[in-house]
Amino acid sequence: DNGSKIINFILECKEYKEQELDEQNNLEFQQVYKGPLKQFIVKKLSPSTCYAFRLAAENLFGISEFSKIGLAYT
Repeated sequence: DNGSKIINFILECKEYKEQELDEQNNLEFQQVYKGPLKQFIVKKLSPSTCYAFRLAAENLFGISEFSKIGLAYT
C-alpha cells in the first residue's frame, strides 16, 4: 500500500478459452468486484469452464497495475 490505506480492491474476470492461452494481454476482462473486502465470491460461473482473474488495489494515489493472471476451473 506504500503507506497509503487501500480504499478498494478491483477484481476482474474473463472466461478463458483455449485459443486465448497465448494471448493473455488481449483478454477483455470485466469487473466483478470493487470494494474494500479482501474476500469475494464470484457467482453465476459456468460449470467445467476455465476463468482468468486479475486484481488491482486503489488508494488515494490511484490504481495499481493489475496482478498476473490467475486461472481457476469450475
